[in-house]
Amino acid sequence: MHHQPVTVWPVIAGITVLIVSLAHLFLRKERRERPWDDFALVSVRDETAQRSFALHGRETLAKGLKECSGPFQVMTGSGPVIVLPNRFADEIKNDPGLEFNKGIKQDFFPDYPGFEAFREGLEPDSVSMEAIHKKLTPSLGLVTDDLVEETTAALHDIYGEDDHWQTISIKNSTLDLVARTSSRVFLGEDLCRDEQWIKIAKGYTINAFTGAFKLRLVPALLRPLWQWFIPELKALRNVVGNARRLIETEVVKQAAVVEEALRAGRKPPKLVNTLRWMYELAGGRRVDYTGAQLAFTIVAMGAQSALHAQAIINICERPELLQELREEIISVIGERGWKNASLHRLELMDSYIKEIQRLHPANVGKL
Repeated sequence: MHHQPVTVWPVIAGITVLIVSLAHLFLRKERRERPWDDFALVSVRDETAQRSFALHGRETLAKGLKECSGPFQVMTGSGPVIVLPNRFADEIKNDPGLEFNKGIKQDFFPDYPGFEAFREGLEPDSVSMEAIHKKLTPSLGLVTDDLVEETTAALHDIYGEDDHWQTISIKNSTLDLVARTSSRVFLGEDLCRDEQWIKIAKGYTINAFTGAFKLRLVPALLRPLWQWFIPELKALRNVVGNARRLIETEVVKQAAVVEEALRAGRKPPKLVNTLRWMYELAGGRRVDYTGAQLAFTIVAMGAQSALHAQAIINICERPELLQELREEIISVIGERGWKNASLHRLELMDSYIKEIQRLHPANVGKL
């Protein structure tokens, strides 16, 4: 039998290219993860700089602010981050070379499966952002009645009407409340009360942040492989699949109503939710409805649930605040009803919320 000669040069060339590429990738990532030479690197409790910030972030920042009169750096899971004094805020906030989205991309891996919310949320020209700016913001007055209705129903379902004392989890109950009320605006009445969607909204937020945190602890070169072994990221991918089935079904349902009305020469029935607005604005463009809705959910769940929980905790610690806040609400809402303009007259409530944000900031070290 005649054998064709086999040349090894293509194999050697391929291996060489692979080795050089991996070396280049490793050196580039390794350099990005090394601290800068000209800034003090802060850590606490004899931990490595990266573990110090990962496990004791606020304490690490507090030490840097106390011991350094100027800029210093901390080692995050995405590499070194320089912390600047407040006096630089005006100088850097409008600098076109400093982009908030680039920092988020490093921390939340938008190109990895499961992080579709961050991919969609970081796209400045997406249909979802257009829906927020063109539809939601001008329509805030229109959603007030829906929010009041959903809040009333959610409070009844979550806390009940029992006259006796009962023990509740403030964290879990506020997550349920924020998930329902925010989803009323994002998805409409049917899905916001769907138990499976509420589970998705809570699970996605928790798994996304926990999974990203664990992935940042892994060397950058190993992350593309390691992502498949982190339990929270496996759960995250499952949540996205479940969310996609629910949301795409709702999109098809709403689209059918719109198209049927247009074929009959009628105006489609008006719905005040971001899903309908995105469909109307898409104009043939590709839209990741699921990624967008999960992005909206993360924003609402992340900030609002923590703020809501802290507001309840503060009232539990200082019950005398309750009567003053209640009297203002009765006075303003009793006179004007639940209107957007009424909310601006809740001055004591506004001050109370702002003081909570000042004393218990959701984030530290960010503009």
